[in-house]
Amino acid sequence: MEIDLGKLPFDLDFHPSNNLVASGLITGHLLLYRFAAESQPQRLLEVSAHTESCRALRFISEGRAIVTGSPDCSILATDIETGSEIVRLENSHGAAVNRIINLTESTIASGDDDGCIKVWDTRQRSCCNTFNAHEEYISDMTFASDSMKLLGTSGDGTLSVCNLRSNKIQTRSEFSEDELLSVVIMKNGRKVICGTQTGTLLLYSWGFFKDCSDRFVDLSPNSVDALLKLDEDRVIAGSENGIISLIGILPNRIIQPIAEHSEYPVERLAFSHDRKFLGSIYHDQTLKLWDLEDLLQGSVQNNSAVADSDSDNDGMDIDLGKLPFDLDFHPSNNLVASGLITGHLLLYRFAAESQPQRLLEVSAHTESCRALRFISEGRAIVWRTLMGWAAVNRIINLTESTIASGDDDGCIKVWDTRQRSCCNTFNAHEEYISDMTFASDSMKLLGTSGDGTLSVCNLRSNKVQTRSEFSEDELLSVVIMKNGRKVICGTQTGTLLLYSWGFFKDCSDRFVDLSPNSVDALLKLDEDRVIAGSENGIISLIGILPNRIIQPIAEHSEYPVERLAFSHDRKFLGSIYHDQTLKLWGLEDLLQASVQNNSAMADSDNDGMDVDDGMQKPSKGTKTKKASKGQNSINSENFFADL
Repeated sequence: MEIDLGKLPFDLDFHPSNNLVASGLITGHLLLYRFAAESQPQRLLEVSAHTESCRALRFISEGRAIVTGSPDCSILATDIETGSEIVRLENSHGAAVNRIINLTESTIASGDDDGCIKVWDTRQRSCCNTFNAHEEYISDMTFASDSMKLLGTSGDGTLSVCNLRSNKIQTRSEFSEDELLSVVIMKNGRKVICGTQTGTLLLYSWGFFKDCSDRFVDLSPNSVDALLKLDEDRVIAGSENGIISLIGILPNRIIQPIAEHSEYPVERLAFSHDRKFLGSIYHDQTLKLWDLEDLLQGSVQNNSAVADSDSDNDGMDIDLGKLPFDLDFHPSNNLVASGLITGHLLLYRFAAESQPQRLLEVSAHTESCRALRFISEGRAIVWRTLMGWAAVNRIINLTESTIASGDDDGCIKVWDTRQRSCCNTFNAHEEYISDMTFASDSMKLLGTSGDGTLSVCNLRSNKVQTRSEFSEDELLSVVIMKNGRKVICGTQTGTLLLYSWGFFKDCSDRFVDLSPNSVDALLKLDEDRVIAGSENGIISLIGILPNRIIQPIAEHSEYPVERLAFSHDRKFLGSIYHDQTLKLWGLEDLLQASVQNNSAMADSDNDGMDVDDGMQKPSKGTKTKKASKGQNSINSENFFADL
């Protein structure tokens, strides 16, 4: 539903118990409307509240009155039944009042253009707290009622925390290079999310407000003028390009754009009392009421489109019968092998239009078959559970005649498959080797470990060349990207650590949008994109520098993704899961679906209701371990006995 306001609106609020919505205009007028799902909104009240613009408003006193704020420095309370003035505080602030929010049943907070925040008792009609918290205009505020903390954002690029009990500014963040425009509290009070002028969302951890703990940049470069908390994990964001998006927090992602209003900036967002409607005001002089259930239903349909939009993209399932640990494809034929927890090795032939056929089942080990690779141009498969004195956890191919293996004690060995002997040994780590990758041009072998470090082993000098500083997180997977300039590591908490080649002591960047689900598998698609498998069963396509989730491309219920691999012709993506299946996905279908879904927008049937306002808003500022998998002992000389 649309309401043509006739002039530019600055704020809106819904009645706490009835289907009433109010808006303040640039002309200083206050408008009140009654709305219903099946009828056009009806104007109940129009009041010339201020001589200058009506920038802020809220229902107070259980909805019996509306309080408004203006650049004329006054705060006015108006009776909604009669439209008459209840009280006017002429010099409530020393500068233009820019924001008002409700705190408790009898208190409100207001913020002005000089960065001052005041708390008011609506019964006593007096100021009870004053905080000179900022140097620039107050853009937004939110309240943590359990701790009686009032949080404010400002055009000066800082976040403030005001303690209402002690009447002191408890803390203030470091200056950001960006104006902070909006703020909400999420994750049961553990995270504070701020929208900025450049579109970056800054995430602060409660109690650690000096600097943000995370940044989400996928909404850039459009400023995030409005944030509205939907639940503890999702927030609705209104941007200057007119798009309203549903955003997931930790993991950080754009779940779906849910509404759009041409190209005009979204000024404010609010829920109706029963949360059946989402209200939004724009610079096109309209107030729009959206059916919230329809918006969210549309997002669910679009978000599940990866799996549902194309029945050909369901992949082929191979029921392995037991938990798989590793998989590998033949280097030239449509063959795929997997090692199981029972110690069995399975080999299958597959084709696009038929069910995979089992060719081989070998009881390879008395314990689990954790690692395997095709060698000797595909004529043999090397696998092992134990080597030396510790369990072998990972095997990778290096050259045509060499492979590398890593064990649970952090030892990496290089083997000559022709001589059937060990040619390099690196005691690189203190914990299990989780993954390895090879830079053939420099003959460097990179390994990640449960001890939280990345190692670089030089095969020419037979030395551990360097090792990163200890991370607080287990490193689980590794790939080399950007033509050898970047090394990407997946971690137990879901953060991707980016290292610059030659500077391995500490990571140069972190990407946290896959958190908190561990990234157990990484598979390089090209120099700019990597495929990530997470413990929540989702396979995602990730862009590197710029870092972003391009699209979740596949999902396998809620079971962790153990390994990923490409077929020899890169027509298939293979994945193994803790649900005892090996799945073969048509890679072209997956990538095509990601392109389609990445450009998806809200359906045109969801136009909502508009309210017209009509001018440009004056500037308010510059707006510029895995657990041990077991161990045993065996003579390393017998490593190739199974070939």
